Amino acid sequence: MSSPEAPLALDEETVKSIASALKETIQSEVCTMLNATVESIVKGVVDGLQLQINVLQKENEDLKATNLALSTRIDILELRADATEQYSRRDNLRITGISENKDENTDQIILDMSSSIGADLSLDEIAVSHRVGKPRSSGKPRDILVKFASRRSRDKLLKKRALLKSKGHTKTFVNEDLTKIRSELLYEARQLVKNKVILGAWTTDGIIIVKSSTETIYRILSKRDLSQFYSYTVG
Repeated sequence: MSSPEAPLALDEETVKSIASALKETIQSEVCTMLNATVESIVKGVVDGLQLQINVLQKENEDLKATNLALSTRIDILELRADATEQYSRRDNLRITGISENKDENTDQIILDMSSSIGADLSLDEIAVSHRVGKPRSSGKPRDILVKFASRRSRDKLLKKRALLKSKGHTKTFVNEDLTKIRSELLYEARQLVKNKVILGAWTTDGIIIVKSSTETIYRILSKRDLSQFYSYTVG
């Protein structure tokens, strides 16, 4: 009968050494597993974020394209509406700078002024005339809006307006009746003239016309058309 094996006797130092080796091995394997897991998670997160970024960039580009198309369409519609409104004013003139009095007759005022410069209008050539807007507290006279019976009648006064100053109407100005958009464009163009950026600005049949520093004539339909002149100077 064989005798039982004697138990393996290990001293304390050997046990500590084995425990330390096992600990390092386990830590190394755990770290490797954790690193692989973390890298996998990070890669998945990064890939997911990149995909979302790509989707958002595409959506942003699509929105920009849609916005540009809508903006362009709105600009076209506004230009068409403005052109229609301006056409409805084709027989009108706006007179600025005539003194305002109570119980005045604006038709007669226009007839007297036109006679003084040789325009020779008759009463039946004026469809209607009136002051524009509410009376001003400053006392500054309101414009007189005149609607003529025909374009021919309107042009009789318009063509003679250059004689106003020489005939004593030094503060009176005769202009085409412009829409709000075109009035603002003309004002801005005249500011460019005042600042010697361009040589001239006027209107013809409701169209803003400017003369550049090179004496080239341009039709102005929008502020974008005027923006090209801001880098110009008159020599």
